[in-house]
Amino acid sequence: MVNEKHIEDSKLLKKENLFELFFCYAWIMLFIYMVIRPIINSGLIIRFIWAPSLFLLFFSSFKKTFTLRFFLQLIIPIAIIVFSVIANIESINYMHILSAFCYISMFMVLRVCADIKLKKITFDLIFYANVALSFIFFIYTFTPIAHRVHTDGEEWVNRYFVFDLDNSNAAAMYIFSFYCVLLINLAYRKHKFPIIILMVLDLYMIYGTNCRSVMLSVILVTLAYVFFCKKRIPTFWLILGIFIPIVFIVFYLALYNALDGERIILLNKSLFSGRENVFMIYLGYIDNWVAFLFGNYTKAALQNAHNIVAAIISSLGIIGLGAFYSYFINLLVVINNKETTSLRTVSLVCIVALFLQASMESSFFLGGFPSIMSVSTFVMLSNYSDYPLKSDEAIAGAQ
Repeated sequence: MVNEKHIEDSKLLKKENLFELFFCYAWIMLFIYMVIRPIINSGLIIRFIWAPSLFLLFFSSFKKTFTLRFFLQLIIPIAIIVFSVIANIESINYMHILSAFCYISMFMVLRVCADIKLKKITFDLIFYANVALSFIFFIYTFTPIAHRVHTDGEEWVNRYFVFDLDNSNAAAMYIFSFYCVLLINLAYRKHKFPIIILMVLDLYMIYGTNCRSVMLSVILVTLAYVFFCKKRIPTFWLILGIFIPIVFIVFYLALYNALDGERIILLNKSLFSGRENVFMIYLGYIDNWVAFLFGNYTKAALQNAHNIVAAIISSLGIIGLGAFYSYFINLLVVINNKETTSLRTVSLVCIVALFLQASMESSFFLGGFPSIMSVSTFVMLSNYSDYPLKSDEAIAGAQ
């Protein structure tokens, strides 16, 4: 009996080691993607860099033993998507299938990341990759790359920092992830000054995107680091934080209707800049009780509706939205119940901050290689508990 358990544990450890190996490979690919995407905007990057990485993560996580709760949370969106495909077979194209695959992959990858004990080599790889990305993107600010963007195949210049990453909000969210990884490492690296300098550069670039939700997120995670670094944050507040997108879209549309479209300037940017129209277009797909329950996947297809609630409820209905929140509530509870370290606390706040940003940019929680890697990195980092992290001893950092 003991030998059987030992063999089973050994097999599980091999699967986790394999997944972590693929995760490191995916991070290397993400680094390459983030470096060359601002230089070369081409679909070939997707086919040859992030698509293979996503498939490797998916299949290595597929063998992980599922709990009953996870299976139920996963089967709901799968069933809704399959039902939509069968009901609207003539309207389905490969983008519908790809969106579904990316979305389901996100749940599976995050589930594995929540259980794996991160090794120091992976911890260091993530850190140094973000050090390099922060510096490289700062170099890009001195070139035309910083303001260049392609939309529908046409190249144009944006007054904000975009780095050809679709839009300024997406660029801000990626740079925010650089900032967060550096912040998480700040308490555990011996040489702090170079890290602080890079964080300041990240703040400069985030300010240059003029993305208000990311600016608020920066304040949130920085305050959490200063005041709650080694304290356990009550789970209630974490759960409350991930419901921000629901509160935001309700009050945003209510305010828009109450002001009858009156122009309001907030942080040098119009409060109502067209996003409200996108919200109403996607919510307009819910035109009957069946769509309310199960969504209208054929039309919405888990596309970026600039609000995660609008994106999911229009695609998968209220049932799919319930499954989404059930999954993330369970994920936050599992992570927060583990040993309290400053790394775990800040990682949790970073995840909540991504939900704050998801009020106005939903792409990070809809799957896709760069997005999955950003979210899963914070989940993975929350599991690192090497000896130096349990003491006041700092580990070697950037020279």
